[in-house]
Amino acid sequence: GNVLHLFFVMQYDILPGMVKATFDVQFDINNTKNKNFLPQIATGQPVSDANVNSAYDGDSDSFGIETKTNFVYTPQLGEKHTLVGLLSFMSNDSRGTSLQEQSSNSASSNLQDPSIPARAQQISSSNSEVRTVAALLNAQYGYMDRYILNVGLRADGNSRFGPNHRYGLFPSISGRWRISGESFLRDKKFINDLSLRASYGQSGNAPKSNYLFYNTYGNYAWDYQGNPGVYSQNIQLSNLRYETVTGQDIGLTFALWDNRINVDFDLYRNRTTDLFFNGLRIPSISGFSSI
Repeated sequence: GNVLHLFFVMQYDILPGMVKATFDVQFDINNTKNKNFLPQIATGQPVSDANVNSAYDGDSDSFGIETKTNFVYTPQLGEKHTLVGLLSFMSNDSRGTSLQEQSSNSASSNLQDPSIPARAQQISSSNSEVRTVAALLNAQYGYMDRYILNVGLRADGNSRFGPNHRYGLFPSISGRWRISGESFLRDKKFINDLSLRASYGQSGNAPKSNYLFYNTYGNYAWDYQGNPGVYSQNIQLSNLRYETVTGQDIGLTFALWDNRINVDFDLYRNRTTDLFFNGLRIPSISGFSSI
């Protein structure tokens, strides 16, 4: 097997001190080739046994390209104001192919390739590809380091969904009030930080399998009189959509006596909608007992 991993990073100051761009690209290549043969003399089994002259040949290849482009905006707004803006674009393309063949009971131990006519035990192949794209717009504003507001919007696209629900939008907003910066607490030297935080946001998850929005077909690993058996592998899920996690949080942070004591207290609620339920039992009248 061969594994190749390449990673490149480029950074450019469009407007020095104000607008910066970064570009990351990553390449992953994995190639694996396996061949083996178990001769009859090694097993001592009769020539009719399925393990006699067992030959295997397998080849699998995977390729991946991942990119991220960031634009960071940090204008100078004076001593009391801070602003950081982020625009990010991300993409991923992963492909994989494989081919496997196994046979046994060839006419001679000198015939060690499973493509030679013999008793077929396994013949399979696969070819898959998944692509994702995403864009993130985020901004954080602070006033006198006391009042901080962060808003974001992320758009995702994933080829594992059908055309009806391939894209999703996920917003977020959060705020922080640094109470220790107010005049009535500024003289309390033993308080290093006292902040009240609150946030709301959504994130989306995609399924782990490809092509669920198709009704795919496969063949059994054996044949009957030279003819393979073909069967339906799944129920078509045309309306599958993003599993969405909605989070709400309110928290309190305080640090005392030169940060000797640091405490974070959070009360949060995460709620998942359109939940993926792997192995959900369904009536077998559909031809499948689970989905």
